[in-house]
Amino acid sequence: MLRDKRINVSIVLVTLLGMTLSSISGWLLFRAENRAIYHEFTSDVDQRATSLHTSVYNNLETLYAMAVLFHTDYKRQLSHFTHESRNILQRHPEIAGFEWIPKDRVNDNSDHSYRAPSLFSTMQNTPNPDELQLASSLLNQVHFTQTMRSTRPFVSQGIKIQSHETSTIGFLGVFPVYVTNHLNEKLRFENSIGCLVGIFHINKIFDSSALSPTPLGINMKLVDTTKSTFQVLHNHISRTGGEISSTFSYTSTLPSIWEREWSIEASPTTGYIQSRRTILPMAIIGIGFAFTFLLALYISKILHQAVNVKQLVIEQTQQLHVANKKLQTLSRTDGLTGISNRRYLDEVLSREWRRAVRNNSYIAFILMDVDKFKAFNDHYGHIAGDECLQKIANKLSGMIHRSGDLAARYGGEEFALVLTETENALPVAQACRKSIEQLAIPHQKSEISNVVTISAGVCVCAPKQGSDPSLIIAAADKALYKAKLAGRNRVEMVAIDHGNAVKKVSY
Repeated sequence: MLRDKRINVSIVLVTLLGMTLSSISGWLLFRAENRAIYHEFTSDVDQRATSLHTSVYNNLETLYAMAVLFHTDYKRQLSHFTHESRNILQRHPEIAGFEWIPKDRVNDNSDHSYRAPSLFSTMQNTPNPDELQLASSLLNQVHFTQTMRSTRPFVSQGIKIQSHETSTIGFLGVFPVYVTNHLNEKLRFENSIGCLVGIFHINKIFDSSALSPTPLGINMKLVDTTKSTFQVLHNHISRTGGEISSTFSYTSTLPSIWEREWSIEASPTTGYIQSRRTILPMAIIGIGFAFTFLLALYISKILHQAVNVKQLVIEQTQQLHVANKKLQTLSRTDGLTGISNRRYLDEVLSREWRRAVRNNSYIAFILMDVDKFKAFNDHYGHIAGDECLQKIANKLSGMIHRSGDLAARYGGEEFALVLTETENALPVAQACRKSIEQLAIPHQKSEISNVVTISAGVCVCAPKQGSDPSLIIAAADKALYKAKLAGRNRVEMVAIDHGNAVKKVSY
């Protein structure tokens, strides 16, 4: 009887031990599964944030293209403005319209209004275009003057855009235009001729940035957090429907957009989480309860499953690590040309600039522009234009042989090279110019050559403590401008001494 009691006690103890171990194993697996789902969720949100940031910048870059029209007398540019803006609006339904606001048309009245007859404006076709609010009525005189004095474009906070019988949230992109960009604030403002303003629909930009037509099952809220403010710009409700899960949430911060800080606050739906859950945790508990009386088999099975669970967690973690690396690579790569993009170029230049300061060494920056590329696009088409840019990018990336150097797409038809520990970058720039010319890409509409050519601006300097990489970019841009004025298909060089003084100019 004592033996039976001991056996019963042993059975009870084994049963309790088996139930305890089974419950703990199922709970651990459930937690591991939760972490995997959370990592996948944050990765989906970060990818959407990156795509949205890229889409916003693609729309804002249209203001750069429009600014070219106003380097001459803007009063003669009405037909050009209307033509170009309508072309852009056809390609970008996310843009409600463009407007040119000349500086000399700002009234001194207390209501800060603008005289409408002096404005060039083009709006998207609507059932009643008069109901689409002009940018000049949304931009007050204070913002206009601050923008012209600062020389920096800016994005406004969220505004209501009234069109027909609907009201949506949008924002203004304001881009100042100057005859000459002086360092002196007074001279800079005196040389300003006005600013380009674009009206952008946030909801359309958000929808167009979707990476897949298949809904993810994530509710997202786009908010503006600039200078501790909080403004909801867009609420995206997942097309899958379903209730919001309270399991977890995530906030992804977008890179600064013309000094405006945006974030995406995301929460998964119950469908998103349930579609990624498995019955494995409950199966572990059930199996453990069923086979508790067979201690040896139970322990063997639990250990085997524990190993499998651990391996599953490791594999999923490795997969997430690989996915994060791919995402990081995508965020640094230009989607069209496959070389580094402007964002990664800025990171590398900033890092190498600081290294050059520490080592008291030289750094070179080459800024290149495809000559008469708009004429090429107009004549051969945008597909041929994209292929042309890809060939040029491939050729320029082949000119880089050192690990510290970088070739990147600067924007549009502009490319840039960063050369570390380089005192004489002129031969490299000349080699780049010749190699592009040797590609022999036909260009019938170029008055410079019958093939595609580039112009390049070179800047070399030994940066000092407290200096900023923007100096070398500005100097290279100035050299590029001189190359264009001198006839294009050539290289101009400007070297900077101590980060702020022009040392020499070579042709």
